[in-house]
Amino acid sequence: MGLEVVTSAGIVSGVRRDTADGEIEEFLGVPYAVAERFRLGVDVPPWTGIREARAGAPAAPQVGDDGVVGSEDCLALNVWRPVGAAGLPIMVWIHGGGYVGGSATDPITAGDRLAARHGVIVISVGYRLGALGFLSLEHLLGQEFRDSPNLALLDLITGLRWIRDHALELGGDPDRVTVFGQSAGGAAVSTLLGMPATEGLFRRAIVQSGTAERAQPPSFGLERTAELLDLLGLPEAEAERLLELPVETIVRAQTRLIERRSEGRLAPVFAFQPTIDGRLLTTLPYRSVGGRDERRCRRDGRHQRARVRRARRTAGVVRRRGRGAARAAGGLDRR
Repeated sequence: MGLEVVTSAGIVSGVRRDTADGEIEEFLGVPYAVAERFRLGVDVPPWTGIREARAGAPAAPQVGDDGVVGSEDCLALNVWRPVGAAGLPIMVWIHGGGYVGGSATDPITAGDRLAARHGVIVISVGYRLGALGFLSLEHLLGQEFRDSPNLALLDLITGLRWIRDHALELGGDPDRVTVFGQSAGGAAVSTLLGMPATEGLFRRAIVQSGTAERAQPPSFGLERTAELLDLLGLPEAEAERLLELPVETIVRAQTRLIERRSEGRLAPVFAFQPTIDGRLLTTLPYRSVGGRDERRCRRDGRHQRARVRRARRTAGVVRRRGRGAARAAGGLDRR
C-alpha cells in the first residue's frame, strides 16, 4: 500500500508492510541535504511530482567485500513508523563502523520492528565517513573548507534539524527526540552532546559501547592530511586535486593510512575522528558532558553546559560486541 509525506523539497512516497511485531510504514532513502565534496551540506533542491522512497539510504563510500562501495550522495535517512502515527516519540539511530564504515540501511539495525513493537518513530541517518567526513583542509584550500574536519558531525546535525522540522509531518513529537548509536555511532552521540550547535535538537541520548573521548586536537588533523596526501602522491601545493580524484582512490588511500597507523596494535586505530576546533567542538566531549568542565559551566552558566544538563543520558556496553568478527577471524575462544 502506498502513502505520501510532504517534505520541504517535495512529496515522497513510502509503503506500508507487515513485520513480525505488527504493521509499519516506511520511507527509505529520503534526502535531507546535498553536498559537494569536503563542503557543508545544503538544502535539497525541490523536485516536482512524487519521489519514491523505497530504496534504503546509500552507504557513504567505504571498503566492502568487493572493493570500494557506497556513494558520495549519502545524506539521506530512513523512516519507520507505526500505522496512524501522531505525536509519537522519535528515536534517531546513528550507525557505527569506526567512522570509516557502516550504513544507515544495515538490515541488522533496521528500525521497522522497534517501531512496531514500541510505538515509536525510528529514523536512521546516513553521514559522510573517513577522509570525506573528517579531513582537515582549511590550511591548504582556504576558509571555505574550515568545517571539513567535522563534516560527519555537521551532517548529523543537519539531519537532526531536518527531523525537527519534519517531525509533525512524520507523526512525531519534535520535543521528544532521542539520539542513540553504537560503537562509533555511540561516540558520535557523545560528541553531539558536547556541541553547542545541537541545542534543542534532542532531549535524550543513549550511548551504546561508544566513548566520549573520540576527538583530537587540530595538530592530529594536520598530520592525518599530510599522511593522506603522501599516500596519494600529492604535494601540498596540489591538494586541490582532492576535489576531483575518483572517490575510490581516496578511500583506498585512507585504508592504507589506517593500516599503517594500526601496525603492531591489536585492533585498527580510529585514524579519522572529530577535531576539537574551538568553535564547533570546544573540548573533549566527556569534559563537556561531565567532570571538571561541568563544574565550571555550572558556575558561569555557559549555554553548552546548560543544554547538556537538560539532555537525559544513558550509557552502556553491548554484550559480546565483536563476537562475530572475532569468530570470522578465527580468534574466538568458543568455550
